Amino acid sequence: MADRSLISHLFRRAAFGARPAELDYYAAKPYSTSVEDLLGPTPLAGGAPSFDETVDPATRVAGNVRGRIAVPALNEIQQTWLGRMVTTSRPLVERMTLFLHDHFATGYRPGDTVDTPELETQNYLFRDNTLGNFKTLCHAMLEDVALSCFLSNNVNVPKHPNENLARELFELFTIGIGNYTETDVRESARALTGYRFAYNLQGTDPLKEATGPRYVMLFDPTQHDAGVKTVLGVKGALMPHDIIDIALSQPVAPSFIARKLIEWFVAPNPTSVFVDRIAGTLLTNNWELKPTLRAIFNSAEFMDPGLGARSAVVKSPAEFVVGGLRALNRTSSDDYTIALGWMSDQGQRLYDPPNVGGWPSNMGWLGAGGVLARYNAGVVLADRHVSDTVLPGQTPIRSTTPQGWGQIFGITDLAPSTVDAMNGYLHDPATATATTETVDAAMIALLLASPDYNLA
Repeated sequence: MADRSLISHLFRRAAFGARPAELDYYAAKPYSTSVEDLLGPTPLAGGAPSFDETVDPATRVAGNVRGRIAVPALNEIQQTWLGRMVTTSRPLVERMTLFLHDHFATGYRPGDTVDTPELETQNYLFRDNTLGNFKTLCHAMLEDVALSCFLSNNVNVPKHPNENLARELFELFTIGIGNYTETDVRESARALTGYRFAYNLQGTDPLKEATGPRYVMLFDPTQHDAGVKTVLGVKGALMPHDIIDIALSQPVAPSFIARKLIEWFVAPNPTSVFVDRIAGTLLTNNWELKPTLRAIFNSAEFMDPGLGARSAVVKSPAEFVVGGLRALNRTSSDDYTIALGWMSDQGQRLYDPPNVGGWPSNMGWLGAGGVLARYNAGVVLADRHVSDTVLPGQTPIRSTTPQGWGQIFGITDLAPSTVDAMNGYLHDPATATATTETVDAAMIALLLASPDYNLA
């Protein structure tokens, strides 16, 4: 049997928290079972029906969003992705999709053709590669319309090379600042010329999403700088995809990506020994992400409670909101609409990061406004949960103890201060006359405000 607190820890990082049935199921199995099930292609045991099952695996078309003539509004595709995160039975896929969305940060800019169809197409590209090959994904991103337009590669021409994509490809996507020169950026910009914007010729109507994205990036050799370039010591008539291969062949590249994965899933400021070991796994497996994540989740640094990974990562607004909705089985479109407002108040809008560097992390989420927004979201979620009539056949989700509420939210070991605060409310004389709904709402709000919930 696995340590129940370890399963709780794993699901806080690799999912959005464990539901009680998932905790019960995986705590009775070896720890390796939970890791492999999270990495696997089939739904988790003990979970709810998955939104994934309504998506055609061949076309990646979600019938309730795509397949329409009209271009959906931003809030529509945000709501769809939020709903997928809340209801999916493959939560690691969505956590990795969120990671890649932050890594290749691309913001909603409809005037520059970074509109909802392009962003949703990019989202599907991420999802299809979450547990696949990072190098393959990097190559695919060169033809991604949203990223290309966001970083101006659609206007990168030989006479006026645009350096945006080249710079961010090195600084943010592959090797990190300090590992390239301005000359490398200028020469790479020349190599990345040649892409032009075109309507998707596979569809009879470029706005009909069921036929695919509205636009595609086409490589036109006549618009490419065919001259000799030198990038990171490699000289030749370099083509766009050569830049990806050159960047990922740099010794620092595996460590750069390994560090980002560790900081996302384990803890900030990892040791160089840990980073080097995970980088070695990534390189040995030729940039495959699944074995790399397996190595992270099975590492002593992740598993051992004495090595500092427990409660070391501040939840992003998305994780805060999704975890709360999943725990309380809140899956209505109305819930999602309101929850998007909570996320925005906390500083995170899906598909619209503040800049190409993505969102802040950890303590960056805990400014005064962000913390107040979390408290307010917790209060409103709690009130909505106790005031809504449950659906036929459903039992109200509730408990009578702090520990019981902790289990509902996937937390096995509440801090003594959290238990004291919740018991203090339960034993207050004024609480004796409160309704069950009022008590439940207060307990949920207290838990959602606690460090136990806000720290993953």
